Amino acid sequence: MADKCSLRVVIIDDSATVRLTLRRILTDAGFNVVAAARDGLEGLHAVRTHRPDVVTLDINMPNMDGLQALRQILAEQWVPVVMCSTLTRRGAEITMECLAAGAVDFIHKPESAEGWDHVAKILPIKLRVAAKAKPRRSVEGAGRRVVLPAGVPARAPLLVLIAASTGGPAAIEAVLRELPEDFPVPVLVTQHMPAGFTASFAERLDRVCGIHCVEAQDGQAAVAGTAYVAPGGYHLRIGHDFTLHLD
Repeated sequence: MADKCSLRVVIIDDSATVRLTLRRILTDAGFNVVAAARDGLEGLHAVRTHRPDVVTLDINMPNMDGLQALRQILAEQWVPVVMCSTLTRRGAEITMECLAAGAVDFIHKPESAEGWDHVAKILPIKLRVAAKAKPRRSVEGAGRRVVLPAGVPARAPLLVLIAASTGGPAAIEAVLRELPEDFPVPVLVTQHMPAGFTASFAERLDRVCGIHCVEAQDGQAAVAGTAYVAPGGYHLRIGHDFTLHLD
């Protein structure tokens, strides 16, 4: 693995302004930007040519969009990919598809100068974490077997709690796919994800999983057979009466 200050990056984005901004941010942070492509086709060629340590990938692009490019890139070689997504309904939905398809993480593409200041702080961290990611292995059957440490009584649980950050969406989906519609307890999920994306995440889980999945609401009663995803930017708490609280 390359040193964290010399990671080789390919930028794929159809906006010249965004490519220039990302190049400046990453160069200032010590990354080696080996190519900046204008669409998915150019990006695919750049990844083949330069074999970077990590890729930033826009979603909405001409010729070949981000989801198509991601699938093609990962079909040919393993390289960690961080999606650059707009905070729109459609953008959030496609971002969830990209994470399910193998993207390691994503970052919200801002619309103001202040937003880019935040990107300059968080994107280098995300890329360094992403560069350490390993190819995803199958977790088939992850929810079918529970091993308790020695001395822990095998009592029936009252609820299941899941928390995750980078790489979490795909892992959470793999686990929840194994839970049946009549799962006997509520499931609470907190995924490190910006506000605006968790609703689409919950909707995707509900489509592909047997257990019912929703974005949690303040004052909602947690019931068996349902997974509740904490909204981005909120803590999710549960009271003794199994009422959910957001703060």
